[in-house]
Amino acid sequence: MKRRFIWSLIILSFIFTIINIVTSILGKTYINLLGITSLGPILIAIYQESDYVYISWNRLRSFFKNQTTKFEMTFYIRNESENTLKKINSSLKSTINYLELSFSNGSKRQFNGSYVNMNLLTNKQLGFTVEISNDSLSNQLGTVAIKIKFQVSSRDVFACWSLAKSFREKILEKIENNYSRIDVNIDMSSSSVNPFYRLTIKNIDNKKINNFELEFSESSHLKVKIKQYSIYATSTEISDLDRVINQYVPLTKIG
Repeated sequence: MKRRFIWSLIILSFIFTIINIVTSILGKTYINLLGITSLGPILIAIYQESDYVYISWNRLRSFFKNQTTKFEMTFYIRNESENTLKKINSSLKSTINYLELSFSNGSKRQFNGSYVNMNLLTNKQLGFTVEISNDSLSNQLGTVAIKIKFQVSSRDVFACWSLAKSFREKILEKIENNYSRIDVNIDMSSSSVNPFYRLTIKNIDNKKINNFELEFSESSHLKVKIKQYSIYATSTEISDLDRVINQYVPLTKIG
């Protein structure tokens, strides 16, 4: 009810201001500058009340600022088969060939069943890291986590997400997997930017916010955690994470 009332005032104010300006122009009379300046508060109110305008404006600002962003995607393999390690290394090799990737000089090239850190390059010379780790304390493979890490400009996050999805899809192509969880993390701490999704926070009485944490579930699959300068999301559905990547909003100022 309150939101409808606010929007009614905004629309009426906007209409009367436009009528005043148009009437002055058509009648060739002196334009009321006070009426024009009233557009300022109206536009501010629209920015604060319209989710679409708020999101679009902040995305546009982020596009031109193009801040440095750390982007990570982690997926998991849970398979108790004796030849899982062999299958993982075989899938790694075929994935790297399929995606036309290459190893950086000195990079390790195989997973030993415990931990490995690989440095890869795309054919466009985008460098990224693949970390593979095993949570088992025994000689058997437990849950294997494969983390793909990028450090790019904010404009390139979508391309990195697309590459990470292709990497995961190709790795799992010939491996039976009993654990479909996927995590994404967007960290913009180097640019002091706060990425938000669905929920944001607002300063009250100009109080400085030094730290915060928002945690919520949007569906039975998707869980989101927002902290200062970073956003983390986990789901068993890739479409949930597509939505987060496409709709998160980078804010240079909380308020």
